[in-house]
Amino acid sequence: MNIRIIYIFLLAMLLTACESQSEKLQKMANENIQTAMHDIAKDSKSVGISDIEACFSSDSLCIMKCNVKAQNAFGANLTQECEYILLQYKEDLYECAHASGGNDKVFIDTNTFEKNKNNTLYKNLSYQDALYVTAAQRVMIQGRKVGEKQQTEPITIPLATKTGLWNIASFKDEFGQDSQNKSLILLSLGQFSNSATTGSPLSVALYVSSDDVPIFGFAEYNNTIYKCNDSGYLKVKDSDGNVTTFNVACNYNGSISIQYGQGSTIDFINLLKMGKPLYCFAEFGSYIKTQFQFVLRPEGYRNAKEALLDILYPNAKAALAEGKKYIEELSKKDSSIKITSSGLAYKIVKQGNGQNPTAQSEVLVSCKGMKKDGTVFESHNQPGWIKLEYTVPGFKEGMTMLPLGSEAVIYIPGDLGLGVNGIANEIAPNELMIYEVKLLNVR
Repeated sequence: MNIRIIYIFLLAMLLTACESQSEKLQKMANENIQTAMHDIAKDSKSVGISDIEACFSSDSLCIMKCNVKAQNAFGANLTQECEYILLQYKEDLYECAHASGGNDKVFIDTNTFEKNKNNTLYKNLSYQDALYVTAAQRVMIQGRKVGEKQQTEPITIPLATKTGLWNIASFKDEFGQDSQNKSLILLSLGQFSNSATTGSPLSVALYVSSDDVPIFGFAEYNNTIYKCNDSGYLKVKDSDGNVTTFNVACNYNGSISIQYGQGSTIDFINLLKMGKPLYCFAEFGSYIKTQFQFVLRPEGYRNAKEALLDILYPNAKAALAEGKKYIEELSKKDSSIKITSSGLAYKIVKQGNGQNPTAQSEVLVSCKGMKKDGTVFESHNQPGWIKLEYTVPGFKEGMTMLPLGSEAVIYIPGDLGLGVNGIANEIAPNELMIYEVKLLNVR
């Protein structure tokens, strides 16, 4: 009985300690919010703060909201809803104050979280952990260590999602509304200069679609979308000091895309895959030049991309596994089926004796494409010339295995075929494709 009383007493003490830490963090947030909101205002003397409310509080995170009334650059009084974040990581405390109008809120209620989590990078996290991840992302983008006026070193807080600063969003159209296509988004801060200003605040949004198309958006003074109908260039220096130059063009809606030139979209995606900081400089305008300088922190890109594909194509992983299993089981029954290191499988039905094509060859073939249930989705009975460099990786690799004059069956798993995109109403995401081919000529 005495042991039970002691246990209950100790449990009560533990709960009290947890509550006191949360209360301590909230008290500190209440004390710091005024200073933080004044610091982000253009005219700190005009700032008035009201309706301060705690949205969430735990041992390591406190999120407050308030209304901030202040003068803009034109002297007009505006009232805007803002958030204040106080976050503890190990022994350090970080804070962040930002405008939270529209969809730019860190805090979401539990109902919203449960409704939307399957379309986010934190779908496998608890509500509390998800809030911590999104708050930490915001702090790492535009936060600072408590007690410091300006953050001199990048803030790094490891996240449970292992996706760094990446998140999932919809690219905004020319009306400022979310489009239907979901992309990865990476936010950053920097500065811009033109004939009227030097080193003024800049917000940068990098969108990357599921098929690896990068689109930039620049917001001057953090709130005015940069728009022009002009081309320019983007220089990117990686952590090893290598500089890649990209030709870029700005659309009327403010979207900035990579054009054909020295660097390609593939080159840019490869830089993101490295996961190390990228130092960027962009310039637009033939006569009146506008320059943008910023740093991208793409760590976690590979994990974020995989999570995005899982969300957009929930059956793709299962289809890929099913196709590979089909190949494996078929090869056990038929020893003439060879499997390469990439996962491609092929069976030579008739052995040719001529030269093997290369990946750059043009081949004359007749072929038929089928699904594993025998459904034909492509048929070319009449021979035709095909440039292998323009075909899917699996077909290209398979043809290089065949001497001229061969007849064969090529089994292409989804990741070597059309991938997660597939073809609507024909080839499902990551679906296995089987080709019967006759190699008639090579050049």
